[in-house]
Amino acid sequence: MESIAQKVRRCRKIRLERWTLLFFNKIEREHPGTRLEVMLEVADFWKDEKNKRKNQEKLELQKNGMPISGRCVVNGISTPTSVIGFSQTEHTSAPLKLIKRVKHNERGKAEADLFCLIDSQGDEYYISKNQCTAGMRQMIEDTLTYSELNKERYYYLSSKHQRPVYI
Repeated sequence: MESIAQKVRRCRKIRLERWTLLFFNKIEREHPGTRLEVMLEVADFWKDEKNKRKNQEKLELQKNGMPISGRCVVNGISTPTSVIGFSQTEHTSAPLKLIKRVKHNERGKAEADLFCLIDSQGDEYYISKNQCTAGMRQMIEDTLTYSELNKERYYYLSSKHQRPVYI
């Protein structure tokens, strides 16, 4: 007798809302400045590059993707709007490898200010510029304004992420 239960295929394209980057405390202790290096790369993508068409190499790199030098993960809430009966699900990626600017979301529809983060397992996390957490927005603003981050532990993390493993 055959089973009528179907195997659920793991979704490799995930849209995240209320997203944040989480950095590991151990990595930052062993290699100080890793978090700042990654945030400088992310802040480069955050800025509006439309007025800076002169630097074609940077634009081409953003289109093809920029490797993420440090070890961090993205965490956020996924809301499957097309599936009835499902609620919000929290996702945390494997260590991130690449960030790129994309024009189309996970369903192929055009969208502005959209980024795709690709982790070490090949999963794609689509994040919008205006759907990050307040702590993530503050971290990006500090990076853009001062080119440095607050040294206080948990300064940029929400209460649910304030664990010894993260900084």
